[in-house]
Amino acid sequence: HKLIGNFASSLVGTFIPLIIYKATGSLRLAVLFLFGQCLCRIIANHLFKKLYNNYPQLTLILRVIPLLVYNISLIFLQDFLVLGIILTTISYGVSLSFKNNALGVLLNYSSQKKSKNKLTITRIIESVSAIIASVAGGLFIDWNQTALIIFSLSLYIISVLPLIIYYIINKGNVGFNKDFTSNAAEEYDKDP
Repeated sequence: HKLIGNFASSLVGTFIPLIIYKATGSLRLAVLFLFGQCLCRIIANHLFKKLYNNYPQLTLILRVIPLLVYNISLIFLQDFLVLGIILTTISYGVSLSFKNNALGVLLNYSSQKKSKNKLTITRIIESVSAIIASVAGGLFIDWNQTALIIFSLSLYIISVLPLIIYYIINKGNVGFNKDFTSNAAEEYDKDP
């Protein structure tokens, strides 16, 4: 999920300010989006802190919702400009909050159970996929923006399917989302 999901979300996510600029012709709105999504991410961090700590796997699955909202908002940005920018800003900020905090809890736990080398390699591959996605997205954004958004969203939904299957199979286990993430949750609570 991390590799494909990161690739899919980076295909479009990197270029949202450019998409807004192309739709509006206003650099101010593109910059306002950047500040707005940061503010939304901070608010979501505080609102969903218990969800991140107690159900990090579910949080990664639920990330589909804000990702779906901002991709659909981008498709209809020309038709519903103000609503599209507002929905994109809020949902993109929430999506990043869901991703970063849930992965922070899971990676903190997994780093205590696995060797640091495996975790480092996984993080490097994840970063490389984001770079490749940014280059690929930049090449195709002018060709057909709607097709790129639909492809990105489809790819992300496909990447979430293994998470959903894992969650359904293991949610009945006694320690699932409780003992397995307790070390990470304690560390997360220590952060300011």
